[in-house]
Amino acid sequence: MNGGLTLWVPGKVRGQGRPRAVHRAPRVGVHKDAKDENYEAFIAQVWAANGQVRLDGPTFVEITAYLERPAGHFLKNGSLSTAGRRSPYPVKKPDIDNIQKSVFDALNTRAWADDSQIIRVDCRKEWADSIAGPGLEIDAYVLDL
Repeated sequence: MNGGLTLWVPGKVRGQGRPRAVHRAPRVGVHKDAKDENYEAFIAQVWAANGQVRLDGPTFVEITAYLERPAGHFLKNGSLSTAGRRSPYPVKKPDIDNIQKSVFDALNTRAWADDSQIIRVDCRKEWADSIAGPGLEIDAYVLDL
């Protein structure tokens, strides 16, 4: 692998929602939710603030979504509760495919010419640690031919 980018997008992780039909002017038709558009714009801002690397060629993307644990996973002293110990992975919303869609749409025409050049994806969800907090870690590389 050669050439790559690494981004840390802090904050609550959002997956892309379903498009909504709008029947009132000026936005008649099918549109993304404003929160989805804002989240994608934020990812694009983080990309722009980190050197604006553009990848050309077959691309491998790794996405790790760090989600905040529910309060019920902790005891008063800060250690994990029984529920927290039973949940080593976040099996909750957002769905992993919707996380990918948010990242791909946000970085399309920016970090890569078109998301069709992405030939491999590794996307996973993990619990955020107390230091870094919730967010997205995005690594992308051009694969050697």
